Amino acid sequence: MPARDSVTWNSMLTCYWQNGLLDHSRALFHAMPADIKTVVSWNTMIAGCVQNDMLDDAFRYFTEMPEKNAASYNAMISGFARFGRMREAQTVFDEMPRRNVVSYTAMIDGYANMGGDGGIALAKELFEVMPQRNEVSWTVMISGLVEYGLSEEAWELFQRMPERNVVATTAMITGFCKEGKVDNARALFEEIRCKDRVSWNIMVTGYAQNGRGEEALILFLQMLRSGTQPDEVTFVSLLTACANLASLEEGTQVYALVIKHGYDSDLSVSNALVTMYSKCAWSLC
Repeated sequence: MPARDSVTWNSMLTCYWQNGLLDHSRALFHAMPADIKTVVSWNTMIAGCVQNDMLDDAFRYFTEMPEKNAASYNAMISGFARFGRMREAQTVFDEMPRRNVVSYTAMIDGYANMGGDGGIALAKELFEVMPQRNEVSWTVMISGLVEYGLSEEAWELFQRMPERNVVATTAMITGFCKEGKVDNARALFEEIRCKDRVSWNIMVTGYAQNGRGEEALILFLQMLRSGTQPDEVTFVSLLTACANLASLEEGTQVYALVIKHGYDSDLSVSNALVTMYSKCAWSLC
């Protein structure tokens, strides 16, 4: 190529690290002429290091880059938060000249995943003071509350959400199922217009784990009629439902579907199958 501009160089940097060749990205980055090495080039290297679990190297590029933009800060905040290094994430966040919704959301997600009263409290505090929110912000906060067992607070927040999405709704369904409020979960499930496999699985699992195996099996049939294909999560839940029902006949039918869909060698499915056969055999004694 006779003339390579910064876009060409940056594309090659990304191509290398996306294919596991971060060292090639480094070599190419250091060979780049200074006059075409832009903030995008530096951000590309930061992203490559973060994605390849080399956070300290990413931070080195971050500190060395001559100028930073919002994407630079957000990449480092997200990276530190992803690895649970919230003290460093907070430092970068505090130093950021102009924070945006991505910055706040990354911090909220990091603190929510930290666990403990302190982490979830900091996540809630940031959520309430952030200047603007998007669907991702709401969903991250709701999911964090559900994960920590604060389903009532999650529900209050969910009701305040301007536009509900599938992910936030699915998180609330999970929360209700964990608390045994399966009917509440089902009511929310029915509100989802375009149900994906995750939402079907969570509802089937909710029934199975709350001792309502027959409803789990009925819902599974509806899932198939909708055109949604089952996966290993679906089959583990179905086998659990059959085990709780001590229904060998239905368990055998589920196992036939397991084989048909190619999940018979999956470890979690195999364990659920053994449990199902054991419980059914015990009930026959």
